[in-house]
Amino acid sequence: MTSTNPPESAAEKFHQKAEAYVAENKFDEAIASCELAIKIEENYAPAYKTLGNVWQAKGKLETAENYYKKR
Repeated sequence: MTSTNPPESAAEKFHQKAEAYVAENKFDEAIASCELAIKIEENYAPAYKTLGNVWQAKGKLETAENYYKKR
């Protein structure tokens, strides 16, 4: 039986890493992973959302808002 799910993109893999880093409060690593995801897939909305969440957690609300608007 074959899977009907498409294979994960590289951007998705970097985003998943970013989410794992967020869960560990490793925000700088999460930012780097999200930036790699966006470099691969410029309009990858989940990475922009995660970046917004990270910057909000770091207290940089204006930066967070800018990332939220990009998604």
